[in-house]
Amino acid sequence: MDIVDHKTPFAVLLAEANDVDLVDGTFVKIGARYNHWVDASKYSPEERVIMLTWHSSGIIGNGGFEYLFSDDFDGDPDYALTAECFKTLGLMRSYNAFQDAFRLFPGGQVPHKAEKRYSQYVEAASEEVRESISKEVWKDAWEQVREKKLAQFIRENVSELGPFD
Repeated sequence: MDIVDHKTPFAVLLAEANDVDLVDGTFVKIGARYNHWVDASKYSPEERVIMLTWHSSGIIGNGGFEYLFSDDFDGDPDYALTAECFKTLGLMRSYNAFQDAFRLFPGGQVPHKAEKRYSQYVEAASEEVRESISKEVWKDAWEQVREKKLAQFIRENVSELGPFD
């Protein structure tokens, strides 16, 4: 397939796209339903798995959990739903990384305010420890496990995702 973008019909993505293009194309199509605003409370359970996993993975991939915790996901202020999405997909290495990151907060309670969440996280452990936690999520990307699991999930949940085009 030469070019895959948000205009590619969903049926074509399903039939011809590689895993990354299928996941990214589906992410963009779901995002378009919600004016490209991440809000976990508005998604169906199936949409939530795709949106929160792909979006958080991109953020963690760019700067670790520090980047993730410096921002907000509407509808998921403590990232518990996001972590569960990784578990739903069977991405246990990434799910466990979330749990390790959560344990760095006092009492394991992730603050709902980004500034407090970020400062508590970076103060809780050395850069080396924080990077080792983020690397567990990165490994799922490096090994393309995340893309495979998400693409499989999309293919198995086509009817629940509803029409796109």
